[in-house]
Amino acid sequence: MDSFNRKLILIATSSLALTASFGFILQRDVIVNLKTEFNKIFIENKQNKQLLQDEMALTEELKSEIIVLENKVVLLEGNIVELNKKISELKAKLQSKDQQVTKLNNKVQSLTKQINQLKRGEASNLQKIKNLANERDELLKQMEIKDRERAMIKQRLKAKKDNATNSAVAKRKLQNSIDKKKKEVLNRPTVSPFKPDNQDQVDAAPTINEEMEQIIRSRKHNRMKNILQNTKVDFKNITLKTNKNGKTIDKINGNGWRSTIIEFDLKNPDPDALMDENFIIQLFDLDNQVVVPVNEKNPGFPDSKLGSTGYKFTYENQPLNIHYFNSQKKTGTNFEVRLYYVGKDFLMPIKGGTKRIVKDGRAVHG
Repeated sequence: MDSFNRKLILIATSSLALTASFGFILQRDVIVNLKTEFNKIFIENKQNKQLLQDEMALTEELKSEIIVLENKVVLLEGNIVELNKKISELKAKLQSKDQQVTKLNNKVQSLTKQINQLKRGEASNLQKIKNLANERDELLKQMEIKDRERAMIKQRLKAKKDNATNSAVAKRKLQNSIDKKKKEVLNRPTVSPFKPDNQDQVDAAPTINEEMEQIIRSRKHNRMKNILQNTKVDFKNITLKTNKNGKTIDKINGNGWRSTIIEFDLKNPDPDALMDENFIIQLFDLDNQVVVPVNEKNPGFPDSKLGSTGYKFTYENQPLNIHYFNSQKKTGTNFEVRLYYVGKDFLMPIKGGTKRIVKDGRAVHG
């Protein structure tokens, strides 16, 4: 009996040992499988995380490109506005020149008709014919000048129109690129169920950021710096007269000196730097330290301030012939002309833009 019990105990113990061994082996395999699966999931999650980061980085890069392109569009729009403004101004100038040429031509035709009528008359009309012919020749010279000015305006108008057209084409190309990139952003694979916090930035209205504002300010600063540092004044001739078509004066005396004819041009290494920029030329009384005002077109002078700071003009890349008129009696005996660049809120002297024209009551030549 004892022998039988011992056998049962041995069999039971062996069975338990086998069961435990089998359970251990099974558990070990499960653990190995779980570990393998966990590693696989970990690697996949890591890859998905990297993919998400890559996708988000690419999306942000596209958004940044869109903002840069939109800023460029804003700059082009500003350029187009300025060009259209200049085009309107040039059209008005062209219309004015057309009217001036037509008016001069009508006068020439009228004088020609009078001359032809006088030629058919008496011999005593010869002097009158000569006077009319001289007047007609003067008008023809004026017509020639106006016609050259008109041709210059037409040339500038065409250049501005071409520039505006090119800017509009460039703007359309940029806008197409923006639309394409926006579509690419919207159609990108969704790697996250959540909408990015800055998604609305893609559809926001274009704004000029601080960097672009700095670029604009830098361009304006460099343009102004170039004008002030590199512009030279080429004074051709300065003549003192009793009036525009009167006799030349070498010695000023009382109020006989009313007109100053100033012929000059501006030079800059960049031919377009001075185009459409504003300047003021002054006649300055050195003895009394005052600007001699321009009062030819100011019936309210001296109560009106019009022309009190000098003769203002816009440079159009061609030589200037300025009639500086002042009807006041000159009490000083020393005068000079001064040229200034007109900024938004300031005047800056141009290098070489000062020239003595009267010294101790006598005109300075050369």
